[in-house]
Amino acid sequence: MMWKSRKVGAVVLDAIETLTVNAATVVATRRKRCRRTTPEAYSDDNDHNGEGNRCFIGIGSNLENPKQQVLTAIECLKKLPETHWQGMSQLYGSRPQGPQDQPDFVNAVAWVRTRLSPLVLLDALQDIERTQGKVKKRHWGERLIDLDVLLYGEMVIDGPRLQVPHPFMTERDFVLLPLLDLKPDGCMPDGRSFQELADRVSDVFVKPI
Repeated sequence: MMWKSRKVGAVVLDAIETLTVNAATVVATRRKRCRRTTPEAYSDDNDHNGEGNRCFIGIGSNLENPKQQVLTAIECLKKLPETHWQGMSQLYGSRPQGPQDQPDFVNAVAWVRTRLSPLVLLDALQDIERTQGKVKKRHWGERLIDLDVLLYGEMVIDGPRLQVPHPFMTERDFVLLPLLDLKPDGCMPDGRSFQELADRVSDVFVKPI
């Protein structure tokens, strides 16, 4: 059993290293093909000592050992280029928001500070998803891994690829409760507090793991 455990651990570490290298590659590639953007476009009051913009990333999985999938993604987030790890919430179990004929989810929220622009960060997250094995089967259906930009500084973004704050996050207990773990006094760009929004959620279907 000890040999088997060490072998599984080595496989996970190899996967993390591959995911991290791929994420760094997609960041570099994105920058090469994009026009240079002025620093002011991605600065906000949350830039702390040059470490970058405060960003919260939602993480979820309900397939193939969901807890391990979430933890693997977290290790990759810790190694994103130009990004400083700030912390993560505790893990939560939650009921599916969509079709009910699927397993429960494991969810968490990560807090980072990043100098990556919103779209470059999105590209890096999507590359982690692809490399980790995400395949979208149906709307709001099963997910091997899901990484979502929830908040990026004080920005409000409404683009074809990215909407920030993330749509529906103010209605989701599996987002709001982890956010409260990280920032009990946190607020949305419009001034509404995480606590106020969590109090408005009528039915809570999450529990700490």
